[in-house]
Amino acid sequence: MLSFFLLIIIGFAAFRGVRRGLAYQAVLTIGYLTVFTVASKQYVKLIDSLELLVPYPQPSLDSKLLYYSGEQLFNLDHYFYAGVSFLIIMLLGWALVRFIGFFFYELIFIDVFHHVGKILGGILAVLVTLVTLSCLLNLLAMVPLGFIQQMIDQSPLSKIIIEKIPYFSNKIIELWTHVA
Repeated sequence: MLSFFLLIIIGFAAFRGVRRGLAYQAVLTIGYLTVFTVASKQYVKLIDSLELLVPYPQPSLDSKLLYYSGEQLFNLDHYFYAGVSFLIIMLLGWALVRFIGFFFYELIFIDVFHHVGKILGGILAVLVTLVTLSCLLNLLAMVPLGFIQQMIDQSPLSKIIIEKIPYFSNKIIELWTHVA
């Protein structure tokens, strides 16, 4: 069921990217990468505040997480708060990028490379969506609740998104796990 939901999200992203075209989607993608870079450098500042605001169910030694075990279980709350902090900055930054993007709206009507430009716009939108989904799924994978772990385990697409997105899959985990 999760794979089906993820496919709908990815399909919608492709549709949106095709409609926007290459020029406008490229502006949004550059903005997204900029926000990702800023979030990578600034998320640590929010972690302590989030520990007071966001509850986290502490894993026990019996907890069976798909991607974390052993010593990592003891630091999982730090990783989780790092992920939440990162995603909050990403969300705020993405809202700013979308607002700035309104000033570039005319780029939608510029036909770059005709149909190829539309397809490339769709590809860029899918890539941005995959990175976002990877962040969200990595955060969910840190939650030590059986039904969430089972949902991820039963979804081949979620495993691919968590593990196989070039560069970003490893970068996200490295970012969040170096804070402990």
